[in-house]
Amino acid sequence: MTELDEAKYSVVLHDVTSTSDLGEMTEGEVLGFVERRKASLDAAISVLWELQEKGKAATYIEAPDCRTIRVEIERIANPVAVR
Repeated sequence: MTELDEAKYSVVLHDVTSTSDLGEMTEGEVLGFVERRKASLDAAISVLWELQEKGKAATYIEAPDCRTIRVEIERIANPVAVR
């Protein structure tokens, strides 16, 4: 699958006081982001599976200051390669 064919996802972080839009990510970028934040490849694969099945997923991560942050990820488009 080329990058043009790969699904794109919108990633938004929510905590008690603010919302941060991280913008678009590919599946590979989402996998790496979640794996690093949760320190678990299994957790990241689980989120990716949910994204592929439902088109959206949510998970929680812990910030360095021990706040819990909700991560919402949603498919935004499947670009079509032009022939």
